[in-house]
Amino acid sequence: MESVIWLALTAGILAIEFSDQVTGYLPAWMWLVMGTPLVVLYGARFGLLAMMWFLVAVDLVAVSLTAAGLGPFQELALQPDGTPMRTLQLLLIVLTVILPSICILIHNGLARGRIVAEQQAVLDAVIEGSPVPTVILASTTPEQVIRANRAFRDLGSAGSEGGVSLLGIFPETERFSVIRLIESAPPDRQEVSAEFAGMTVDGEPRLLRVRVAAVSADGFDRSGAVRPKASVTRVVHVEDITEARNREHRLHRDATTDPLTGLANRRQMLHILHASLSRVSPARLLAVTYLDLNGFKEINDRFGHTVGDRLLQQVADCLRECVRPADLVARVGGDEFVVVSPELPDRMAAESQAERIRRHLETRTGSPMVASLGVAVTDDPGISGDELLRQADREMYRAKYSREVTDIRTPHHR
Repeated sequence: MESVIWLALTAGILAIEFSDQVTGYLPAWMWLVMGTPLVVLYGARFGLLAMMWFLVAVDLVAVSLTAAGLGPFQELALQPDGTPMRTLQLLLIVLTVILPSICILIHNGLARGRIVAEQQAVLDAVIEGSPVPTVILASTTPEQVIRANRAFRDLGSAGSEGGVSLLGIFPETERFSVIRLIESAPPDRQEVSAEFAGMTVDGEPRLLRVRVAAVSADGFDRSGAVRPKASVTRVVHVEDITEARNREHRLHRDATTDPLTGLANRRQMLHILHASLSRVSPARLLAVTYLDLNGFKEINDRFGHTVGDRLLQQVADCLRECVRPADLVARVGGDEFVVVSPELPDRMAAESQAERIRRHLETRTGSPMVASLGVAVTDDPGISGDELLRQADREMYRAKYSREVTDIRTPHHR
């Protein structure tokens, strides 16, 4: 439809120019240039190929009408006999050489402008639609924000004048560290990152990972080095990793914790035991206390698993109350518990802790025979964790079968 309008406009101008009624009102040279802007605009709008076909059509019409003695170019005839052929030659030169050149320049300029505009629109859409909160800084100053996408604005960070503030999502205690990170970004497009405590607009604490990269649109030479006077901006990505870190903690907790009692499970106990053995010395003993509930199966059979589970939880709470902060309490079986006690000063400390556990269990349950305990103590870093557990397990069974509540034994070493 647009092409039809252009062709109709061109036909109208030609009809006016070559009409006998209007030819004499203006000088002929003005008629020569009247169609020039139209040709230039047509070429810039539809491209060089379309413009060439347009010029061919105009040339044919102009030549035919001028040869027939019509139009404004009769007065420009340079031949003695009055024929307008040289005028037509001039017209053809203007239409086929000068105007196409002008159109090419205009068309290329407009094309470059469109390409730049399209690229900028795509870049804007990518930045704005990115789910990662992104801020573009004019320099290393966090308050000089050039652009902030929707994801960052949703964090609720507002500056003092209602604008966007990068530092607004961090508490005062973290802001200096954030500034130092931004300043440390090298101008070679290498990314630096760190994790900081952050907060939402409602003051909810969050864990944020900040990634900073120095970027320059035209400040790099062919080798990739930054030109000395290049203007380098900072692109800052702020990623909320609170939920991801919470998932990691939950997975770690599920992998290392007994779900019923909240104590460490067997895997975690073995890990801590092996790590503690590396620090054993004659001045820093390691004790393993093995505890087994007496008659637990009968309790389950008589009163049900609900009562049995409550008893296990009660024993777990009792063990937590009896140990030091450095000790580890674990449930390693159905009714079996292990306490790993590193860095004890002497054997008496292990005996005292076992006695404290026994008395606390008796007070909690009202029965002196609720559990059997076996304790193994070592000062030898060469002993294996499995061997130490076996020795504590043997002492526990010896106490159970002899009806002793507690039996303390220091393993002999070869």
